[in-house]
Amino acid sequence: MPGTSLSGPLLVDGVDVKSPRLASPSGLTLWVGAAGLTATEDLKQRGVYVYPTLYGTTGALAALSNRTLSGDVINVLPGHTESVTAADFYSDMGSASGFTVQGLGTGAMRPTLTYTATTSTFILDTAYVTIRNLRFVAGVDSLARFITVSANDVTIEDCDFIGASTLEYLNAINITTTYDNTTIRRCRFIQPTDPAGTNAAANTGAIYLVDSENVLIEDCEFRGCFETAFIHNKTTAAANLWVRRCYGRGSTNTTDSVPFVLVSTATGGAEFCSFINPNEAATTEATLSGTFGAGFFNFQSYFGNDGGGGQLAIASQAAAS
Repeated sequence: MPGTSLSGPLLVDGVDVKSPRLASPSGLTLWVGAAGLTATEDLKQRGVYVYPTLYGTTGALAALSNRTLSGDVINVLPGHTESVTAADFYSDMGSASGFTVQGLGTGAMRPTLTYTATTSTFILDTAYVTIRNLRFVAGVDSLARFITVSANDVTIEDCDFIGASTLEYLNAINITTTYDNTTIRRCRFIQPTDPAGTNAAANTGAIYLVDSENVLIEDCEFRGCFETAFIHNKTTAAANLWVRRCYGRGSTNTTDSVPFVLVSTATGGAEFCSFINPNEAATTEATLSGTFGAGFFNFQSYFGNDGGGGQLAIASQAAAS
């Protein structure tokens, strides 16, 4: 098991693996990257073990199995790539909680996880987990979801969720029934503008949630076709759902371009957002913003179309339709 008490600089794939900035202040610090099990003897002697993958019995996730509220950190090195084939990418962690998985690097050099089976997913089913700065890519059509949130107090930030023509996802993030306090910030959700092989399943949406409370979505970007809406709340109302400083541009299809489809009794609001529905001729907030009820406010948010029509919602509620 790796330690963090190193002396002198130690570079792996151009990253100083002894940097205090990247170390856990209270738990273990693990590394994932191409060096993997062939890491130099110098690394091993200095207490650093670079795992070849996140997933699998020899991966970094398994090394933290059942460490609860640990404060552990897994750093994934720039340029790392990995295929996700399992229905539960997280299963080797057991009851581990309170840890962070963070990618290093910027742009296309951020670590990339490519999903190659429709049932592949990263199930986060223990609390206080943070996922940061990873690229999630659909490598198969009709991928069910990249991340399944089945625990309270999960944070997902600085991640990209990417689909392509004939390689679509139904959800990027699926927050399952009754789990609360999810934070999603500075993420990008990208789908084809006019995708081939469209899947119009009823449970679609970039972010999909049922009966969740205290969900915060902020500083995110939505681009393309998400079948139902950017944010889709179904069956049981979300409570205290807040969307702040988000931008979205829908597809050129006649549907799928509204930001919200929510249960009529959902509560919360959209603040300082801008959403464009390119194929909608109407210019009213009620049409351009989607479907929700009187408990969900639009405050200082703009809803428009490609024809220059639109409406700035100063402080309003839209009736469910």
